[in-house]
Amino acid sequence: MLGPMCPSLSAKDNTVNATTSGNTNKEKFGRAVSAIDDLLGVTRSNDLEVTHLFVGILPESDRIKDHLAFFQSLDSKANRAHINHKDFIYFSFPYDRLRALRGRHFVRGDYLVIQYLTSDLSDDAAILSITATLVNGETL
Repeated sequence: MLGPMCPSLSAKDNTVNATTSGNTNKEKFGRAVSAIDDLLGVTRSNDLEVTHLFVGILPESDRIKDHLAFFQSLDSKANRAHINHKDFIYFSFPYDRLRALRGRHFVRGDYLVIQYLTSDLSDDAAILSITATLVNGETL
């Protein structure tokens, strides 16, 4: 018999599901980073447009809140900017984090930037477009 002093079984299930979801997101993101690393090894470009590598990896949602949760599970903080009358929410990953996720071709100065053009800067904004780019700030 479960009484008020016993922790809820569903609370335990939610904790396990959140942990599993975070691990799955990290694995999915790691696969995309690995694909970028392979492309980088072939091209050694200072500016790679890699949005296509995130199809099926990022949440299939037109609201930024689901994407914020995805990146929070990867311990990444959202950056927000209002530039030229447009609202952007973006995440950036420096080369050391990329190398830790299966990347051996990443070098100092490499950044993966995943940028969302949004309807506003709120956590419930509509996504208008998504762009993923690998840039090297030291060689631009």
